[in-house]
Amino acid sequence: MNSLKDNASGPVYDTLNSITEDFQNLNGKPIDIIDMLQSKCSNAYRRIMFGENGITEQQMRNFTGPYMVILEHIPANLLLIGKIPQYLIFPFKRGYSRIITSKKLMEKALYDIIDEHEKTFDENHIRNIIDAYFKERIERRRRGDHTAEYFTKKALMASLAQFVADGLQSVINLIATFFAALVNHPEEQDKIYKEILEVVGPNRQPTLEDKSNLPYTSAFILEVLRTTDFCPYVPSLECTKDVTIKGYRIPKGAITVTNVWSSHHDFEIYEDPYKFDPTRFIAKGNKARPDLPILFGVGKRVCMGEAFTMIQVFLFLTTIVKNFRLTSPDGKKCESPVYTGKLKICVHPRLLDEKK
Repeated sequence: MNSLKDNASGPVYDTLNSITEDFQNLNGKPIDIIDMLQSKCSNAYRRIMFGENGITEQQMRNFTGPYMVILEHIPANLLLIGKIPQYLIFPFKRGYSRIITSKKLMEKALYDIIDEHEKTFDENHIRNIIDAYFKERIERRRRGDHTAEYFTKKALMASLAQFVADGLQSVINLIATFFAALVNHPEEQDKIYKEILEVVGPNRQPTLEDKSNLPYTSAFILEVLRTTDFCPYVPSLECTKDVTIKGYRIPKGAITVTNVWSSHHDFEIYEDPYKFDPTRFIAKGNKARPDLPILFGVGKRVCMGEAFTMIQVFLFLTTIVKNFRLTSPDGKKCESPVYTGKLKICVHPRLLDEKK
């Protein structure tokens, strides 16, 4: 994770600068945000994960391409995710075979990259996260730490797949979800812009250091995470021991699915849960703030990319709102980009007198 953080800041800010320049040149014309983010963020992720010269753009496409095929067919095959498939004898759902084929292609591309790094590995010259992984395994072996045996190629491949493939597309869809929320709630967009201008000022771009001074922006982010259909439930997990919850026995080995949508719209947790209201996450006197959203899961199985993802969400949201006003091309509310894979909006540059 330290290697990842060391490589992250430059590419993210470079991507934001590039997107800002492209948006300025649009002069308010409609654009498909997801298409732009895919082209811009893919190169940033390549640099973050593998360094400037760790892998080529073609190697990046070799595993992101098959991953996109998997995503294309997942909505019709959601039950085939997690532990459930092993109990299905004839998984004949349409597209399932393409998912399996694409999964094998993606894994092969990642193993090829890992093998190439292993052949050229130098523990005194760490190039990227793969080298850092190899070095950590070596150091644990030298200390006699038995956990070194868990540092396998398969584990590394799975981690890379989650960070790069899952991480890349998840970040793109999540950022697009926030842009859609800004369009659908223009009054919130105005409040966020006002707060950013008061804290950041007109002459610089937002940074992570500004986050603690932007309470309304942070509350808006939490409310979008609570209300979005980005991930309505956590993929199936296996119960590791017998437990009893509110009188219900869940035996060891049972397959469980966390209904995130239900938790986020529970009247016992959130007041008026179907109303979009960022202020619910701002402390008011003695009134306790409600539970935070659990979009990334909780406990030991929480998504390991949560912090990295939310850093990007914050920077994209604040930078774009500071410099542009987002609207719908036809004046209608934006549909969720999670399932359509598209989000067409208009991006209007902020006027100079608007920033004063």
